[in-house]
Amino acid sequence: RWLDATRAAAGLVAAGAACVTVIADREGDIYDEFACRPAETELLIRAHHDRALEGGGRLYDCMAQVAELGRDTIDLPANPGRAARRATLALRAREITLRRPKRNHPAEAAHLPKSVTLTLVEAREIDPPTSVTPVHWRLLTTHEVTTLAQALLITGFYRQRWTIEQVFRLMKTKGFDIEAVR
Repeated sequence: RWLDATRAAAGLVAAGAACVTVIADREGDIYDEFACRPAETELLIRAHHDRALEGGGRLYDCMAQVAELGRDTIDLPANPGRAARRATLALRAREITLRRPKRNHPAEAAHLPKSVTLTLVEAREIDPPTSVTPVHWRLLTTHEVTTLAQALLITGFYRQRWTIEQVFRLMKTKGFDIEAVR
């Protein structure tokens, strides 16, 4: 469904959109999504897998020596088990190249490129309260990110996903149960 949604989003460019960015949470972290995306779309997906990088190393460890671009303070809304609070995030970004993951059936991987180059934007909470899980986002994107302004744009896009999730929640399981309507 993720690949189909990205292909459908590419049609928005033909309809006049200046830029289309498909945003997904960790369940959208699929190598094929990055490798097969239409050229008309950009991607912004929160990393779920600690992937192997071209040239060695792993995704989750590759930001240790990257200089901070700057910081941003955001308001985190309350959710079950967490009170609303403000969080200060240190932002870093770098270009990375993911290696194609191994597959149980080599024929499945044959149509995929051996690597995909993306930008990794990391937003890590600075000095979180001791009683909470700190914010730590690893965002994979096809957008270029080399400045603080670009990193802020990416984290801002990602935060908009929360609003979209609430709309879906209300339309589906916690509200109208629209999927049950014929």
